[in-house]
Amino acid sequence: CFVTLTEKYMTPHSYYDIAIEGQPKEQIYYHRSIQDIFNLCFRAGFVIDG
Repeated sequence: CFVTLTEKYMTPHSYYDIAIEGQPKEQIYYHRSIQDIFNLCFRAGFVIDG
């Protein structure tokens, strides 16, 4: 599980880190709050019912 432990939770940001030990270079992670992700879905017509 990928978790961002940061005081910047509500602010979209990106950072580089290792995903799998031994990989040749770091990869970029893009953090978005669950609120940002759901708002994007709702604007596109996504509905949660029940």
